[in-house]
Parts: sequence; structure tokens; C-alpha cells
Amino acid sequence: MSELSQKIIRYTTIKGRTTLGDICDRFEIPVKKCKEVLLELWEKGEWSGAVDWRNKLILPPNALEILPKCPQCGKEITTAPNPDNIIECGYCGLKIYPKKETVKDS
Repeated sequence: MSELSQKIIRYTTIKGRTTLGDICDRFEIPVKKCKEVLLELWEKGEWSGAVDWRNKLILPPNALEILPKCPQCGKEITTAPNPDNIIECGYCGLKIYPKKETVKDS
């Protein structure tokens, strides 16, 4: 895991509710790079949280503790996970990236 990835995980966990812009400013990276890092970390099972890509809002993993209610709008989650295991709130569009189990080679 890269140093940038570790810093982003640490920052989003400690900071709590934040924005893509805040992360980009703090680590001096473009929004596209930040999005790529978050999605790559999620794919590897190293990060979980909720992201409103439209409003560039990031919620930390502990925001997922209130499921099945949306951590952003508070309404019941109406959309089931898709094959990628991403949950999307049918009301506000927040995408929830739940913790992935990492598959280890035996």
C-alpha cells in the first residue's frame, strides 16, 4: 500500500465527514486521483465508507453503523447491493462501499 493510500485511510477515519476537495487540498492531488485511490483501496478491502460523488462528500466507515438507514439523508436504504457489493441510497444517491472481505491465496 502506498504512503498516499495510508494517509488517505488515516485521514478519512480520523476526520470523519469530509469532502474530496478537503482530501485533495491536504494531499495536493487532483480529484480524479483521489477517487481512483479510494476505489482501489475499497476493491482491495482496505477502506470502507460512503461517498456522495455528486456532492463530493465522504463519510467514514463508522457512518455505516447506522445501516439500513442512509448515513447522509437518514432514510431507509431502498436499493439492494449490486454484484459489485455497492449499495446506493434511492433517495439521495449516496454510494455506500461496505467493508470487503479480502481474498487471500492459500
